[in-house]
Amino acid sequence: MAVEPDRRGPADRFRHARWLAVVAALWASCTPRTSAVHVRTVVAGAPPPPASVPADFEGAIEHVVLQANDAQLDDLIPAYRDLMRHLPWDVSVTVVCDTDETVVRLRDRLASLEGFRNRPTSLVSVNREITVWARDRMIAARSDNEVTILVPEVWAAGETERQNDVDTVPAAIHRAAIAPVVLRTIPLLIEGGNVLASRTHVFVGRNAVEENLRPPLETRTEVLEALRQAFGKPVIVVGESFEPDMPSEHLDMYMTVVADDTVIVGRRVPLGPGHRRRAAAGLLLASDDGDDRDDDDDDPTGGEAHGKPAPDPCDLVAAEMAGRGFRVLRIPIHPDPGGEHYVTFNNALLENRGGRRIAYVPRYGMRRLEREARSVYAQAGYEVRFIDVRRVYDLEGTIRCLANVLQRRTTPFVTVHRPSPRPDRTRADRVHGVRPSRRLSVPATL
Repeated sequence: MAVEPDRRGPADRFRHARWLAVVAALWASCTPRTSAVHVRTVVAGAPPPPASVPADFEGAIEHVVLQANDAQLDDLIPAYRDLMRHLPWDVSVTVVCDTDETVVRLRDRLASLEGFRNRPTSLVSVNREITVWARDRMIAARSDNEVTILVPEVWAAGETERQNDVDTVPAAIHRAAIAPVVLRTIPLLIEGGNVLASRTHVFVGRNAVEENLRPPLETRTEVLEALRQAFGKPVIVVGESFEPDMPSEHLDMYMTVVADDTVIVGRRVPLGPGHRRRAAAGLLLASDDGDDRDDDDDDPTGGEAHGKPAPDPCDLVAAEMAGRGFRVLRIPIHPDPGGEHYVTFNNALLENRGGRRIAYVPRYGMRRLEREARSVYAQAGYEVRFIDVRRVYDLEGTIRCLANVLQRRTTPFVTVHRPSPRPDRTRADRVHGVRPSRRLSVPATL
């Protein structure tokens, strides 16, 4: 039976479309698929997408990077154990180890730790000597839906482990990543411990500016602009209003940014007899009377020669931040006579998980100081989870130095509205009693 001429065209078009669909499906099945690691193609000369360092308190922690080496593995385990015991089970962890042997040894140790059971955990090795400080050579930023790892230059000639951290660890994280990760080298001499962030600003120590005054950055303004471009936010320099040495090489040892308008700054305290006895066990190097204020190493301005003690740098930092309009809370801190090893509660991790502010804070077994530290964080609206650092403290770092938060869930930060004692006071007045003329002060052009 002949087909009607007016029906032959649609029938042919239907068969043709079905044939094209089959060919497309076969072609797709033959196309090789890429691995889980997303590598973004960068066109030569094209400007990189904007990236910014997220606030230290912004969102819930989703992915943490740790580093481990064979020599210090036993000291790290208590801190890792406590941190993973408190972090929710769905927080992913990547541990970069120095050797394959350390991977095997660490895997056996982690199998017995409750906090690592059923947790998404990756162990990778670089087969090079590395430090345990995951924070310093990688600064996590965010651009669009990608995680951008900013890798600063390191000038520590001869320090093999630090240079290996730069050369191998970020690349290992990139290879092991499931979500998209981009590596970007920034031409700055700065370590992650000297970088704090709110939602609106990045804070760096004055020493970071001084160390970057070198070609091609000839002026302070050029350094600040380079920092702003690298971190994606205006820069506040801590310590620029006074001359004495900074309390520590790294800002996170004595200051914590807990909100856009609130910081916690260390307040130097003496240690009692009970704490001095712990010094014999290697926890802390304290002076004979438990108070280091008159130690020569802690008096760079020669206060004794002038007949009065030198101002404590932590007090100067607190006054400077209050002068900028920040609400300043003080928390106990005690450096050893050399000023390097700290009993510090500032070196903490923060998160906002479902509206709950949580602080993962170092624990030294000093109950009186720990009660006070808990109270200070509570004033800022945080629940405290203590992490045992007694075995790692004398390595010159604690929680924030050890754990680098690679990724956070970006949820709105819940602001706590504090009642004002005077209805007619302005917002700047309510920031820790600062006068109206001392409002939040930031660089105008950076």
